[in-house]
This record gives sequence, C-alpha cells and structure tokens, in this order.
Amino acid sequence: MRKATSKIPSVKTKFNDLLNTEMRRHKIVGKGQALLEEAKLTKALTNDSQQEYNMIESRLLQAVKHADKKCRKAQKGQIPFSKKAHEIMSRYRVLKLIKKREIT
Repeated sequence: MRKATSKIPSVKTKFNDLLNTEMRRHKIVGKGQALLEEAKLTKALTNDSQQEYNMIESRLLQAVKHADKKCRKAQKGQIPFSKKAHEIMSRYRVLKLIKKREIT
C-alpha cells in the first residue's frame, strides 16, 4: 500500500517532504529540465540523453521507495492474511462469475 495515497494528512505531508528532500539532494528536477531543453533543441533523444533519462527515472523511483519506507506505517486492518480466507474469496469469485453468466 503506497503511503502517498493515505487519507491521513500527516502521512501525506511527511511523504511529500521526504520525497522533495531526496529530489533536491540528487538534483532530479534540474537534471530533468536540462534534459528537456536539450531534447527540444535536438528534436530527439540521443543515446546519452536516453541513458541520462533512464538514470533520472530510476533515481526518482528510488526516492519514492525511500520516502515510502521512511514514512509512518500505514494503518491496515487488524485481520491477518489467512489461506482459508483466500480460498473462500476465490470460490466466491468463481460462483459470482458463474451467476453472471447464467443471467446473461
């Protein structure tokens, strides 16, 4: 569960603060803007530009994971995972699909 989609305002604020800090620390926005300007001038991405873009994208994903990990834990239900509950839900879905086919 991504903590950025949490309905708890303090969790969203902390996530955004951590993400912005990581982006500033690695100068992701500046690198992205420079790459965009270069692409506008050349009308295409060169191999070096493509590698730079991939590096920026992977660094951004790492920043999101870092912010997500350092955020306060998301509130989840008190019900632990159960194989039995999973089997019951699977059977329920199958029966529901059969019922829908009978109706149509």
